[in-house]
Amino acid sequence: VRATAPVLEAVPWIAAQRDAAPARLAELLELPASDLAPRVAMEPRYQTYSLANHILESSEKAISSNLKLALRMARLARAIAVRIDPQTCGGTNALADLGAYALAMDGNVQRVSGNMAGALAAFEHSREQQKKGGVDSDLLARIDLMEASLRRDLAQFDTAFSLLDRAMEAFLALGERRRWLQAQINRANVFMTKAQFDDAVLVLEALGESNDPQSTLWIRQNIASALTAAGRHQEAVRFFEETRELYLQFSDPLLTNR
Repeated sequence: VRATAPVLEAVPWIAAQRDAAPARLAELLELPASDLAPRVAMEPRYQTYSLANHILESSEKAISSNLKLALRMARLARAIAVRIDPQTCGGTNALADLGAYALAMDGNVQRVSGNMAGALAAFEHSREQQKKGGVDSDLLARIDLMEASLRRDLAQFDTAFSLLDRAMEAFLALGERRRWLQAQINRANVFMTKAQFDDAVLVLEALGESNDPQSTLWIRQNIASALTAAGRHQEAVRFFEETRELYLQFSDPLLTNR
């Protein structure tokens, strides 16, 4: 009982930090970029795991609409991670995993921006940081998922498949259905990059329908793209028409442009 008492006492504090994270991110983003790191270093209220995690989630969402902001947030999360007291978040191992994830997010944004050299350097740094932690299987699987996209873009297909296999196994064990689905779609995209379009269609069709409408849209959008690339245009038209209402419901700019 004595051992668990400090943990129980910390629960309200953790919940409060999580609830405060969106407002604190908004405060920080109002500052000039050059003032972010000094402000984080000076004010302990910004030095929390919950805030860094929220910023990384926001960075991921911003990739499809504002790459500059996504990169700024990934680097802000990293600046926060190195300032967090390990005693407030599960120890140095947990912080190492968070730092590795922030670096991987930085690399992923650079990949999408077309800076492959910068992306490779960020992922290399991420893997070095990961060796100091390695306790959070969810964050590690997310890093694998992002790096797989980089390896695909570099035509390192075997490495991409290996990373995706490892990520899918972890997400399945964790019950992370949407992340597992994302990994499967990324697997199909590797086949697309290899011009193995029918293989991509098989992977996607095996996913079936989802109870989540947005996930169904992801699946059907990718099936339509793969069918088009395979020259099966009438089938692609049918999928597109059947999915039209979902496109109108979810107005993600990247998906809409595709």
